Amino acid sequence: MPISYTQSSESEPSEDMSWARADGNWGIPRYCFCGTYVKLVVCTTGNNQGRKEYKCPNYEDGGEHLQKWWDDAVNEEFSVVRNKFETQKESIHHAYQNPMLESLRESVRIMRAQLDDLEKRLEEKETQISKLRDLLAKW
Repeated sequence: MPISYTQSSESEPSEDMSWARADGNWGIPRYCFCGTYVKLVVCTTGNNQGRKEYKCPNYEDGGEHLQKWWDDAVNEEFSVVRNKFETQKESIHHAYQNPMLESLRESVRIMRAQLDDLEKRLEEKETQISKLRDLLAKW
């Protein structure tokens, strides 16, 4: 099987193909190395009775087929989720540490103070207007 598009299918694979096998065997498997859909089955033999595993239906033919314990596959998938979560958490943390964000916060604080001042002045003016209306009503 060719390793890349530039390598012909007649060339011999390198002696150390463990990286390719490990990459194909990472996380929750969907398909075996042979292309067959992998099934989740319960182990019925040995010390692992009752333990779930992903297994190729062609496993007994002596070829190179996938067999992987369910809990190992799930732990690998959780490590991906954990890594993505940590990455998102770090990016959010960095976003809040941004100096530009602090200047925006300061601008919002200033605007809030100005709004409070304007509201106070508006209340004073409304009080003055109501007093003037009362005086005009008495005339």
